[in-house]
Amino acid sequence: MKILKDLFSLDIFKTCEIAAGKNGLDRPVEFVNISDTHDIAKFLKRHDLLLTTGYAFRDDPSQLMDFIRNLNNINVSGLIIKKNRFILALPSEVIELADELNFPILFFGGSNSLGDLSFKVISFLSDYKSEELFYAIYFQKKFTDMMLRDCSINHFIEQLSSALDCPVFLLDNKLNMICSSKNIGLKNQLLLDSILEYLSKPFNPADNKDIFIEPSDTCNSAYFSFFKVSTIYDNENTLVVLNSDKLVHPLSHSAIEQVINSLSFTLIKKQISSENIQKAKSALFFDLIYGNITNKNSFLIKASEYGLKENMKYICISGAFDDVMEQVKMNYFYQNRVHLAISDITEILENESKKLSLDSIIFTQNNYIIVIVQVDTYSAETELKIKSLLRNAQSTMLECMAISFGISTSVRSIEQIKEAYLDSLEALNYGYDSEKKNFIQSYKAKSAKDIFCMLPERTILEFSENILKDLASSSSKEHQELLTTLNSFIQNRFDISKTSRELFLHRNTVKYRISKCEELLDMDLRDYSDVFSIQIALEFQSLLKK
Repeated sequence: MKILKDLFSLDIFKTCEIAAGKNGLDRPVEFVNISDTHDIAKFLKRHDLLLTTGYAFRDDPSQLMDFIRNLNNINVSGLIIKKNRFILALPSEVIELADELNFPILFFGGSNSLGDLSFKVISFLSDYKSEELFYAIYFQKKFTDMMLRDCSINHFIEQLSSALDCPVFLLDNKLNMICSSKNIGLKNQLLLDSILEYLSKPFNPADNKDIFIEPSDTCNSAYFSFFKVSTIYDNENTLVVLNSDKLVHPLSHSAIEQVINSLSFTLIKKQISSENIQKAKSALFFDLIYGNITNKNSFLIKASEYGLKENMKYICISGAFDDVMEQVKMNYFYQNRVHLAISDITEILENESKKLSLDSIIFTQNNYIIVIVQVDTYSAETELKIKSLLRNAQSTMLECMAISFGISTSVRSIEQIKEAYLDSLEALNYGYDSEKKNFIQSYKAKSAKDIFCMLPERTILEFSENILKDLASSSSKEHQELLTTLNSFIQNRFDISKTSRELFLHRNTVKYRISKCEELLDMDLRDYSDVFSIQIALEFQSLLKK
């Protein structure tokens, strides 16, 4: 980008003299405007150079000072006044203000008009821009060719850094380093940390060029520019160029922006390729968890490519995002968010598994994340490692989307992984049925009571009344005493003495009541099937009371 000082190389500028603000000659110049009105400042843009006769301020220094402040606030390049038209010399207070602000004011003398000056400056800037444009097109062709040759992201970054002669690095959507040029250097770590801190805060996307950053170690201060790189699912990465203020003509930000397009396509190709691999992996293991394997040997050969081993203990884990489980219908933007979250949690689980030395296979089914952990022997230490893996994943994802997990018990063969998967889903759904969130639920085999609770209340009531007859619904004291004695008698394994001691009754009273129960129920307590039916009916009675 050209600065005001560069314009002095033009012949027409030989009649220009610096009236004030000489330390501001390094201000960039992008366009020229001519005006003699008071309110022109509101129509100017950053890096505009203003030409004027000074007519509007010929008799009012204070108004000129206000005008200069307004121009400085919007980063105008400078002010050029036609000499000896309406302003013969600048008042001392105006000179003092301009010097304080480093705002350059020039007098333009000679016979040429401000229109002539404007034409020459615009032509000069246009030629400069044309050179930048042609070089940007060259850059675009060079890096498009690299994209077509399927060059790696690291190669892209190194080539860009070499061409710009500036350090360059690429960040993902969470500002984690994807790759960097070799000339970044460890000495720039404080500077890098300061840049990451800047990018993590809200900012105006238009203010992305030549930002000055000054870490606590001021010797490493520098300018940088950043560029957003589009990828799939609206997931933007960030390209950062250090020392961007030192780009040598005809290099420009426009040239870098052309590279961004090729880099974006390369990243998208890489992401699509990675997704296709994940889809193939998920399709293969879909057959495993749904028991659709027709040729075991063929399956094992393919599955071994993803790390599945024979003769191990296997634990299956099913994970789901809590918000997704509550969504009836997801719109496009929410679906994108879910895709990003699935990609993130997959990467997190893979990295954490390596840290904990857990042999894990991770894939997805719809919006579920499935993990198969393989171990030689399942122990308490293994269980702790698995729960640590899942807790670490939850804590990392918590700010993005809360996730919950269900864990199966271990199984001993590949064929049993189907049952382990169903157990993990059951554990997960049990947690959701209990209205939990961000939980880890281990599978537990159902007790008889758990199974009974799954039956409709009407079925429980009908069975209870069919077996216990009048004793089921009667509230009379006699019937209640009979039920209590019958239950105690069965619980004490038909031992009259134990039952009488437990209920503080005489043995004959217990015998009488048991005999009465057999008569009312038309059942024989020496018949095992009758006893079994009575036990179930009594259990149902306790459930109905609850």
